[in-house]
Amino acid sequence: MRVSRTIFIFGCILALAALACNANTSQLQEQAASAATQAAAAATKASEVATQAAPAIGTASALANEAGQAAGTAVAQATPPSSLPTALPTNIDLNALQQTFAAALPDQNGNIIITITDAQLNEAMRLRQAQAAAESGTTPLIQNPEVTFTDGLVIFTGQVSQPVTAQLTITFRPFVTDGVLQFEVISASLGSINVPPALLGTAESTINATLNEAMSYATMAIALESVIVSDNTMTITGKVNQ
Repeated sequence: MRVSRTIFIFGCILALAALACNANTSQLQEQAASAATQAAAAATKASEVATQAAPAIGTASALANEAGQAAGTAVAQATPPSSLPTALPTNIDLNALQQTFAAALPDQNGNIIITITDAQLNEAMRLRQAQAAAESGTTPLIQNPEVTFTDGLVIFTGQVSQPVTAQLTITFRPFVTDGVLQFEVISASLGSINVPPALLGTAESTINATLNEAMSYATMAIALESVIVSDNTMTITGKVNQ
């Protein structure tokens, strides 16, 4: 009798345990199903959000590309063409005569003294004549011009082929009038004929144009007052224009 009761109680315990186990299993299955349902709903929502965001992302990307193209166009338009310098060149190659005038400075009273050599003037004349011939494609009327400074005079020589083939020699006396350097013809020769006025004018303008071009490199405007010519040198004095 006692054994039967014990068996009965044990059976009841097993039955209760089975019921509890079944209850827990059912509860877990319900929780799992609920979680799966929520996950599916979240996935659906995420898909909807992604679908809605896709056009906006595409629009933003297109706008970014358009902005980039506009910026590139603005930079291209703001950049000056390579053919137009943005600044004056700093490496200008000056000949010795131009350098002499560029380096000249006045004293505290505005007086300025500039001394040049005939070698400097000869170099500048040759360079200027070669440039002019290259630009015009013509042969100079007076070729190989050269000057010699001596005892108050400027002796000019050069080769001509018209009206005759001969050496041209002209002696000038430089002087200053109204702040301008000028040249008086003292003598001239061209073989056995008289020197045509055109050659006299060409010779004088060759010297004057070269000197005036060199003077333009001075850092200030100068009103010339006097000129003194010695052996191989010419000294010009003047005053800075106020």
